[in-house]
This record gives sequence, C-alpha cells and structure tokens, in this order.
Amino acid sequence: MASQIPEHHPLRRLFGALTEKSFAETLGWPDLKVTEYVSNLLVEFTHTDQLYRIRNQQGKRVGTVVDLLF
Repeated sequence: MASQIPEHHPLRRLFGALTEKSFAETLGWPDLKVTEYVSNLLVEFTHTDQLYRIRNQQGKRVGTVVDLLF
C-alpha cells in the first residue's frame, strides 16, 4: 500500500531530520538507509489504520512502536 503522505510533506521532512540526528548524534550510527526506513515507518504510523493492522507474534494488535519488540 502506497503512502498517502507526499514525499516532500513537512511531516516526512521532520521525521527524517529528527531520525537522522538521533541516529548520528545519539547512537553514533549515521546509516542513511536505516534512518530513511525508520522515518518512513514513523510517517506510516501517523495513520491509525496502518498502525492497528500490524500484529505481534501472538497475533495481538500492536498499539505502539514499542509493542513491535514484544
């Protein structure tokens, strides 16, 4: 499913900049492919219909990004 948020939307730019800054400065991991993936994931999670369609290993709906880890 393609994103409904345009490539140059301010939200996409915001998440991109914050993700790159966090990964480079805080984690010391300036990997453009990873930061692009994470920022795109954050943009997709702004749509609740996208968020709640994801399920964890037990088949329960995921309510937060953190829930993906458990």
